[in-house]
Amino acid sequence: AAVPRMEGAPEAEGAWDEGDGLRVLTAGGLVRAVVLPDGEVRDGTGRTLAYIEANGEVGSHEMEFLGRVHRTAGTVCNRRDEHVGEVDIGHG
Repeated sequence: AAVPRMEGAPEAEGAWDEGDGLRVLTAGGLVRAVVLPDGEVRDGTGRTLAYIEANGEVGSHEMEFLGRVHRTAGTVCNRRDEHVGEVDIGHG
């Protein structure tokens, strides 16, 4: 699977339009990734990393199964169904 390129990643400046997707930032304020409204995941330089399908399955840009987002539980699991993260899709 592709890994986000941090060299050349832009700084998160100014207001972000939610219609452009969800930004994932580093502690230093760099754009690590963007999840677009259609489920495409790009790194801060615009390179496609993965796709999140409507059913929560995540695949690499090479069409390799990577895991799943469980929306009701707010969890992210890898291909071995191990918990690797959490998602808060609330607003506020």
